Amino acid sequence: MSAKPPLVPATRERAKAGGWRLTITCPICGKVHTHGGDYGHRVAHCGNGPGIDQDKVTRGYYLVPKDRVCQLCGEPMGKFACESCDDWTEEEGSRS
Repeated sequence: MSAKPPLVPATRERAKAGGWRLTITCPICGKVHTHGGDYGHRVAHCGNGPGIDQDKVTRGYYLVPKDRVCQLCGEPMGKFACESCDDWTEEEGSRS
């Protein structure tokens, strides 16, 4: 289990009871999951279903703002550009 957890773009909205609800498409099982709280590391909700890689469930993933992940390589964006593939954000212009 040496691979680092993936970054997963999350949509954040206010929960009815207060606080935040983060909604993602799970990179492990492909289903929609919701998490409470704010951005950061989470363990997957996938459980022990057939075909689910338990190492990936245990490793989890990092929830990050949807607009702060490069759509080309999946790495975190800098202020205006992806440092891995040099993609620009819409704040500066768009090359994607």
